[in-house]
Amino acid sequence: MAKYLTLLRHGEAEPAKGFKEDFHRNLSDNGKYKLNRLGILLKKRKLFFDLAYISAAKRTVETAEIISDYSSISNKEVKRDLYLSGVDMVFEILSSTPNDINHIIFIGHNPGISAVLAVLTNDYQVNLAPGMMAMIELHADSWDVCINRGMGTLNEVLQ
Repeated sequence: MAKYLTLLRHGEAEPAKGFKEDFHRNLSDNGKYKLNRLGILLKKRKLFFDLAYISAAKRTVETAEIISDYSSISNKEVKRDLYLSGVDMVFEILSSTPNDINHIIFIGHNPGISAVLAVLTNDYQVNLAPGMMAMIELHADSWDVCINRGMGTLNEVLQ
């Protein structure tokens, strides 16, 4: 049985007021609009997730709240370690996921989230813009096995 990983970059945020304030930036009105538009598509598809890993930054939590209005997410884990995390941190968290979980949505930031996509699929051409979602099928039945270079196929990109 395959595992499924959906990567979602947070929606467009309000302008930054310096790095110190970055963690607390809200979604912009345009970011909310685009996420709601994406949510309508997810609702039509009756998409569900067993688990969501969410960066603790304000804009990623807001992104998760909007997406939750349109798709079923059984469990959510908000993690401070995912704020601006790189591939190694994301892989560490994903590989420790229990194997009875089959579909994860990861809501995070660039450049890390696009780097995870590139490493898992060996496709270095896709750079996720704010509010963009990539759906990956992973070719193993265990998270610790499938979270490795080239173990996934990019099935779809939505925005």
